[in-house]
Amino acid sequence: RGLYCMRHFEAGDQILAGQAFTVLCPARLWLSRCCVCFLACEDTASGALQPCSKCKAVAFCSQKCADADRWHAWECQAIPDAVRICGQLTHNLADQGSHEKGDLLTELLIVARALRVMHSFPSAFTQRCEDASVVECLALDLRDMAQSEAADAEVTSEQHNFAKLLIRLDCCKVLLPPVFHESPACP
Repeated sequence: RGLYCMRHFEAGDQILAGQAFTVLCPARLWLSRCCVCFLACEDTASGALQPCSKCKAVAFCSQKCADADRWHAWECQAIPDAVRICGQLTHNLADQGSHEKGDLLTELLIVARALRVMHSFPSAFTQRCEDASVVECLALDLRDMAQSEAADAEVTSEQHNFAKLLIRLDCCKVLLPPVFHESPACP
């Protein structure tokens, strides 16, 4: 893969524009930066951000940004439990130094968003994959990885644990598409 130019471009020239698949402010910055435009608290007109009135875990620089966050409506009720569970897990793994609570939570939410978009717009992904079964199998594969007692030869223990954690975080059944909840996977 690559992008190759057929002419010379000057510094600052726009070469390519596109919309990101999903954008997520790192969880460790949720209360110090707007979760939509990433404006720092000190750079706002009031010098403060407005925390979400429900979850209190994320903040916005304005009502305009709060209204523009299409993801938070789904994620809001799951975030407090997700923060708690990721905190417990990373505390237990602290001696390994492999994860921080915010990094793990950010990764989990990005995957949940990707799965929600893939399930909502499967044709966009099956055209890229050239295999319609890919999208259909995602829910089953994730549930199977999460429900099995241990990782098998094709699934690493890290993938297995990530799948289990993602399903566990979504016991409210709001982060993932409904098809992921067709069988009881929450512990």
